[in-house]
Amino acid sequence: MAKNPESSKMRKLPSVLFNFPLQITPEKLVIPSSGHLDVQITNPMSEPFQVDFQLYSFYCDVERAWYLKDGKEVDVNISWEEFSDVKVEDIREFDIISNSKIFSHVLNSDDVFHVRIKCEEKFDGIKKKFTYSEPDGYLHIECEVKIDHVVRNQKKIQLKPKFHLRANSYIPLSIDPKCEMAKELAEKFSKQHKHQVRRQRIKASRFEKEQKEIAEGYWEYESEELHAMNVEILTKYGSKIDKLSDDEITKIKVDYEEEQWRKTKEENEKHRLENNKEQEKKLGEKLKKEQEKRLEEEKKENEAQRQKEQQDQQEAAEDAKREEVLKKQTEEKSKVIGMKKKKKTKKCVLM
Repeated sequence: MAKNPESSKMRKLPSVLFNFPLQITPEKLVIPSSGHLDVQITNPMSEPFQVDFQLYSFYCDVERAWYLKDGKEVDVNISWEEFSDVKVEDIREFDIISNSKIFSHVLNSDDVFHVRIKCEEKFDGIKKKFTYSEPDGYLHIECEVKIDHVVRNQKKIQLKPKFHLRANSYIPLSIDPKCEMAKELAEKFSKQHKHQVRRQRIKASRFEKEQKEIAEGYWEYESEELHAMNVEILTKYGSKIDKLSDDEITKIKVDYEEEQWRKTKEENEKHRLENNKEQEKKLGEKLKKEQEKRLEEEKKENEAQRQKEQQDQQEAAEDAKREEVLKKQTEEKSKVIGMKKKKKTKKCVLM
């Protein structure tokens, strides 16, 4: 029986698992003069694919990525591959990190996924902290399909755990020379690349202390002290580093370390003298307080003694006064008794 040519035409092609199965339009990713490029990724196969995207580029960025659902556009989340939730200020100058934008989507049969790539507009943010080996970069697309492993035996068909097949495509990015931003982007990358090379040279020119810290496990991540040294050298010398040899940069680091050591000694001596002065001040204040306390106690004792003496004097005066009154009373009483005796004697004589 002959095959129906129309039905054969309508039937989906089997997946070619060893080749990249998705269709990408346009084939060449060149940002036009408008400054942005819309890319479509279509799945012509019968199986759904997990599709992961990675855009690595200094010149370009992903403006948005979306798919259609019930006739409406649905945006997918786009983030940095490394440090997705980190702030610009948290990335140190000499961390030297290469980074990419990533996003993903499950692309079903015949579905289309949309990506809008644009010329980069911001270079003063987090992108300034990253390292790029090339300006244009690429869009990396990895698709993965899960296949059931079918095992037949005499009784029944068994489905064992799935295995994965992957295919990758690296598509170079470029910018149309007619694009107004092409010249500006080239200048930005030249400036960024020079800055990047200076950072790498400063970091690579290690002296004894740095080598020791690397041996102890710091490796690519310097201690705060060494990082501060590298930043200060980069800030101080800037473009002059381009004319210095690696040995001269190492010598600058050694001199810097010696200067820091001298400053540390001076600071320690200054703190020691300040501490001694502070201790002397505290001791003087303590002695002064103790002396004031003693004087206050002596004053209180003297006042108490004065009051006691005054009280004693008052009591003595009162005693003397009472004695005087008693003496007068006694004298008056004696006079009365004498007068009575005298009258009695006179009366006896008359009788």
